[in-house]
Amino acid sequence: MKRLSEKQIKRNTSFTIFMILLILSFFVFNPAWAASNNDERYCWVSGDNFHDFKDAINKQCKKGDLLWAVSKGGPIDAWNIEQTIGQYCDFQTEIVTGERDDGSHYLQCILIDEKSRKRRVK
Repeated sequence: MKRLSEKQIKRNTSFTIFMILLILSFFVFNPAWAASNNDERYCWVSGDNFHDFKDAINKQCKKGDLLWAVSKGGPIDAWNIEQTIGQYCDFQTEIVTGERDDGSHYLQCILIDEKSRKRRVK
């Protein structure tokens, strides 16, 4: 077996260390391996009106959740959507509303603490 020169040993060692660091960097910087972020939670609710949404949100959701509010299989009027947005959605983030193929409506937004939006009485 042929003996490696000092130059070849240094080059092979450098290459091996480079490959180890490269492989480790894939693990360190891979988002799938990152610690889970509890701020990215989903809260899915459905109902026929704002009061159904309100009850479900109060029971199931927490501040910072991504709120998905969907009407139960049929259209829901703008007032109910507006009330839900006004009391529960963070206006610093995107608020998405729309209609699904089955005619039901949906709302997506980041949930804030309702206490900051309740009517203030003097």
